[in-house]
Amino acid sequence: MFENFPVREYLGNLNLWNVSKMAFFASRNSSEMEKEKIRCWGRNQAKNGVCFIGTFHSDAEKALLHTALKNGGSAVWILGKSIPVELSHVEGKALDEDRLLILSCHQRLHYSTATSRFANHISALHADTVVFASISRESLLYPFYRLLPGRRTSEIIRVK
Repeated sequence: MFENFPVREYLGNLNLWNVSKMAFFASRNSSEMEKEKIRCWGRNQAKNGVCFIGTFHSDAEKALLHTALKNGGSAVWILGKSIPVELSHVEGKALDEDRLLILSCHQRLHYSTATSRFANHISALHADTVVFASISRESLLYPFYRLLPGRRTSEIIRVK
């Protein structure tokens, strides 16, 4: 099932791996106004049945994950670290309802730059669409954003 990368552990609904997914990436420097726009956009996407995939590492990415799950959406959460011992109520409820799959590729307490990049690449490779929000040329995500057009044929959308 996970032929392109090593999965150390997983939790949740494995069937989500085989559905169409939208990768989502956002800067750690997203403003509160940008996060609110992301939440609004995420609510609409979740209600339309979108399954998100991503690392959900930045505050803006976490906001999208929780908004999507609160609104009945589903997600595949790729971790560059071990699965957390404790999950939020929203995450636990989504697991109980088979709307969340959490995959860990590395056994470690915290992300490193390398494991974060690895998880980002896995997320993008297994998505049908890739969305970037609130990134600038100074963002740590900008080099990753620049790589994707040459490697993917799907559209890259910027949420503004």
